[in-house]
Amino acid sequence: MYASGDGVKQDESKAKEFYKKACDGGSSEGCVSLEMLNSANKVFNLLGT
Repeated sequence: MYASGDGVKQDESKAKEFYKKACDGGSSEGCVSLEMLNSANKVFNLLGT
């Protein structure tokens, strides 16, 4: 929801916070989503965008 801005203002830091909580709670989907968000940020940083 926060990652895509679906129904709320897009907020990457809130998305990471909720994905981390889900991951820490045992949700594999939360862990995958957190890693995908972090990986996307690494790519954008490498590209300088």
